[in-house]
Amino acid sequence: MIHRDLKPANIIVDERGEPHILDFGLAKTAAGWSATSESTDMLTITGQIKGTVAYMSPEQAAGRSDLVDVRSDVYSLGVILYEMVTGRFPYDISGAAVEALENIQRAEPVRPRKIISKIDSDIETIILKALDKDPNQRYQSAAEFRHDIQCWLKGFPIVAKSVSSLYLLRKIVSRHRYTSTVAGLLLLIIISFLYISIYLYTKAKQARTESENIGQQWSQESARNLKLSRQLNFLTFLDAWSETRVEQARMIAGFIANGSKEKLGAMFLLDSRSVSEKEADFRQNLSDDSNWFADFLIGEQHLKSGYLKEAIGAYKRSYYSIQKLSRDNQSIFDKLLIRQIMSRLYSLEILNDSAKDMSTVEGGD
Repeated sequence: MIHRDLKPANIIVDERGEPHILDFGLAKTAAGWSATSESTDMLTITGQIKGTVAYMSPEQAAGRSDLVDVRSDVYSLGVILYEMVTGRFPYDISGAAVEALENIQRAEPVRPRKIISKIDSDIETIILKALDKDPNQRYQSAAEFRHDIQCWLKGFPIVAKSVSSLYLLRKIVSRHRYTSTVAGLLLLIIISFLYISIYLYTKAKQARTESENIGQQWSQESARNLKLSRQLNFLTFLDAWSETRVEQARMIAGFIANGSKEKLGAMFLLDSRSVSEKEADFRQNLSDDSNWFADFLIGEQHLKSGYLKEAIGAYKRSYYSIQKLSRDNQSIFDKLLIRQIMSRLYSLEILNDSAKDMSTVEGGD
């Protein structure tokens, strides 16, 4: 359904905080419209333009009823949100009706952060997308609009903003400050990589014969940094999964590259089946030198399910497999997981010994 006249006066919030839309019929009795600084709730000439001028979309202001659809309501919601955030309207509507309608069709809205500098850049992006002159560039439904607002409220990346790696990294670190050390390490590696790349590019100009080797080094460094980025996402996923933040874990898993062992591991942990049902398929898709990784995740699954004995066994298998691998092939990510495995074994062995002691005491009694 297209409302065509959304405005604060047509929205009421009940005692539970739930909004309700009122007045689904547009008035057709007004003969004209004139706005003042104290009132923007007038209607334009009947038969030409329907709705409240201050909250009209550009297509409504132009009298193009054939172009009015749900995206026109999205635009009106954008005006309401703009007014709620800034206390103003996106355009000057204090003059004559013709001037106000022209402003709605032609003038670009004042960026909210120019009015209030402390406004978050994400909410500004959401508002401006809803107020785009071109309906095709707006949110295509109120549901899409609502989704981005909910993402912003929860601190998740919004769809309206281009999803760059730096943007995603900033959002992840802001929600998981305890992983900021890893993120800082990744940033340091990237900066070092850029410095080395510039140096290598300069050398390539001086010696054409070295260009092939430099290109190979460039490719290796790029692959290494992409791998570290993928591994950082997996560490963040593992943290969310361990704390049973399933929805957030699924979202983070979506950013991990398909086909990687980290993606396979995330899908394994998110699979609701028992370990015995899903272990064979999981191991089949991993290389032989990743057996330690499989045992580590199996240990994590058993630990979360409360099977301490099985978890200890899986962690030990993982640790012994790692000892057989060359240390030269171990990445920072691998070393972080190795430390976590050792920490798990240390704490679980203590718990296991305590359980045995308690069992002995009870048996003696």
